[in-house]
Amino acid sequence: MGVSELIIFLIYFVLMLFYLISFYSIIVKTEYVLLMIALAFFCVSIICDLFHFWILYEDGAKMVGIVYFLFYFSLTGASSINSYTQEQESEN
Repeated sequence: MGVSELIIFLIYFVLMLFYLISFYSIIVKTEYVLLMIALAFFCVSIICDLFHFWILYEDGAKMVGIVYFLFYFSLTGASSINSYTQEQESEN
């Protein structure tokens, strides 16, 4: 029997909303457009799954979303490391 797919998607939505609200003050200081693009592609993937579109559309959108997540978190991490090292250098 198992858990309904709709319940799982609802859990995804609630967790993502919680994440965005919890880290809003940090997210707005970053290149958040990349994060929004990633989330948009994940939404497309979920819509494709719900309406049983061609699997290539669903998996393609998911892959593009993952790539944008990679871009976002790589840039955000590099920026944070750069800011931290500049602070350390200015203290010395």
